[in-house]
Amino acid sequence: MDNYEDIIDLDYAAIKSTKYPRMSLEKRAAQFAPFSALKGLELEIEKIKNEVEMEQCDTKYSYEE
Repeated sequence: MDNYEDIIDLDYAAIKSTKYPRMSLEKRAAQFAPFSALKGLELEIEKIKNEVEMEQCDTKYSYEE
C-alpha cells in the first residue's frame, strides 16, 4: 500500500473521531480569528498611502516663480 492508497478515496465526512467530537464551523473560525500573520500591515499601508497623497497634493499645487 504505497502512496496512501488505502485512505486516498475515503469520504472525509465519513471519518469520525472517537476521541474528539466534531467542532462547529463557528467555533473553528473563532480559533483563528485573533491570528494575524502580518500584524500592523494595514496601519502601515494606510500611513504610506497618506504620505503619498500628501506628496501628490504638494506637487500638484506648488507654484514656482
